[in-house]
Amino acid sequence: MLLFTMQSLQRQRTGYYVGALLEEIEFKEARNQYLRYQIGVYKSPDKILPAAAGLGLHIIDANKIIPLDKNELKSAH
Repeated sequence: MLLFTMQSLQRQRTGYYVGALLEEIEFKEARNQYLRYQIGVYKSPDKILPAAAGLGLHIIDANKIIPLDKNELKSAH
């Protein structure tokens, strides 16, 4: 009888643990879906440009960009 009771208790604990893990998985999947949505929103240029402007960043014309040679970068430090 004691063995049967212990087995039953162990099954209940295992069931509770599995249920808790399933809830955690469901929560994390929902959070992941939300984060993917947020990434999609912020990848949009319509969102990026105003956010960058708010930080004082601006787009530089490609003609004004001067690429540096690797040796020039080393000597600059």
